[in-house]
Amino acid sequence: MNQTKYTMTKKAFEHLLCGLVDVKDLSVCPFKEETFQDDGYLTFTTVNLYYLKGRHIGSWHQGKAWIFNDVLETTKEQA
Repeated sequence: MNQTKYTMTKKAFEHLLCGLVDVKDLSVCPFKEETFQDDGYLTFTTVNLYYLKGRHIGSWHQGKAWIFNDVLETTKEQA
């Protein structure tokens, strides 16, 4: 799936999402991602996954955000 990527705060990203979709249908689920570093240590980072009516539409992690393009295209059609 193609994505549009952003660099912004979590608050700014959530504000953007709320302007694109109906807030009552939007939910967020923090997900702890495990990553092995080059030195062999396991690290955990939290990625916030955003869902619209149970469908994953975007994510935010440490200032990096992305929304799936089909979601953006759908919201443009409704405007």
